[in-house]
Amino acid sequence: MAIKENDFIEINYTGRTEDGVVFDTTVEQTAKENGLAQDPEKKFKPVIICVGKGQILLGIDHKLIGKDIGKHKFHLQDIEAFGKKNAKLIQLIPMSAFKKQGMNPQPGMELNIDDKYGIVKTVGGGRVLVDFNHPLASHELDYEIEVKRIVTDLKEQVLAFFGMMQLPVTNIEVKEDKTAVIYSAFEMPKEIQDAIIQDLLKVTGTKKFEFKVDEKAKAEMEKTASEHAKEHEKQSHEHSHDH
Repeated sequence: MAIKENDFIEINYTGRTEDGVVFDTTVEQTAKENGLAQDPEKKFKPVIICVGKGQILLGIDHKLIGKDIGKHKFHLQDIEAFGKKNAKLIQLIPMSAFKKQGMNPQPGMELNIDDKYGIVKTVGGGRVLVDFNHPLASHELDYEIEVKRIVTDLKEQVLAFFGMMQLPVTNIEVKEDKTAVIYSAFEMPKEIQDAIIQDLLKVTGTKKFEFKVDEKAKAEMEKTASEHAKEHEKQSHEHSHDH
């Protein structure tokens, strides 16, 4: 069955640079063989995406349409992957800005400044040259994609949709009239709910969605937040006594 736009599909993928270096994969064995499985928290497993929704690189998203279940190889030009390098994203930053943070930048150091990922290129003359381009900008890439199945179960589809957006949905309940009740750990603003529902109506066969707060998950989240706040207050108090 050929894949269409808005289909949900489960895939494994492995991405390689032009010279064959694996930089990303969902396959655990491939991750271990290429030194990508250092973080014990990271899980390597197939992912579910909605085709045409930009949940994977643009080049792959477009090339999957019309393909069948099975294995495929794609070669991506730089503009289909992480784009071309942008000179405006290579910036000189005064060394004093780093010293204030107690940092000693060195070439090759990875940084996160205002939620922007960057790599230090050079250090000298009281200034630091930082490249905020994606490390693979201006690179052509090769991907192996295995389409394992087309996902038709509504609960799986909706959970995957929220998972890709990294929104904390705890459960989906599908009623007999095909109403999907979405449980979240906190109350989502109505404008966000409406925008999500519009997207979901386009890509699923369901006509009605409801949002409900998962009271148990909310209580757990609030308890954890309260404990963190108390711990932070305790540490601050101890720190002030040390001085």
